Formats: sequence, structure tokens, C-alpha cells
Amino acid sequence: MPDWIQLFPWTDIGWAVGALALISLMVYLLRPSVSADFSIHVEGESVRFSRGISVAAQQSVEEFLLNDVALLEPYSIRGRWDGRVLVVSVSGAAKAQEQRIRNFLKLQLKPPMARTE
Repeated sequence: MPDWIQLFPWTDIGWAVGALALISLMVYLLRPSVSADFSIHVEGESVRFSRGISVAAQQSVEEFLLNDVALLEPYSIRGRWDGRVLVVSVSGAAKAQEQRIRNFLKLQLKPPMARTE
């Protein structure tokens, strides 16, 4: 091994980079996730609702997603109520239409009743 290589602490830097990568991965995997009050998965002509949206609202939401948004590529919508504010996250093909979807859902869905104890 040439003498100039021994002048640099390659192994120390390697261990430090590895440790930093491991810590970053742990922070990413252990970050708190916000659970959704509802989720909608759209793939082609199929709309699947997972909890949180009343049967009465499902028909109008499905009609809007299939006819107005009308994307063939799959996408997902997750939403939660923060008090009376609806927070919506769209992933997949409909990301560009997130604001439009959020506005429609705000008009169609009602916040859950506040619990009084």
C-alpha cells in the first residue's frame, strides 16, 4: 500500500458515513406517521374506499373521480380531519389534480362529530 494512502483516515470516514446512513435510515423508518381517516384507491374504472366515507358520499365521490378526474393510471387519496379542516394527500397519477380533488372532497364530506365526554 502506498504511503500517501495511509495519510488519510479512509476507514474512519467510511465508518462515519456508514453510521450516518444507518442513523438516517432509522430516523426515516421510525418517523411518526399520521393515520388517515379515509383512503381511496383508484385504478382504471375501479374505485376502492377504505373506511371513513359514508355510503351516501361514496357514489358522488366515485362519479367525480371516474368522470371528472378520469385518469387511467392508478392513484391514491388519503385524508384526515384536523378539527374542521380536511387535510388531503394524493399520490400517483392524480398528484397534479390534488387541489381540485381536495376542493371537491371538502364540499362532499362532513367532519366527524366532536366527542363530548
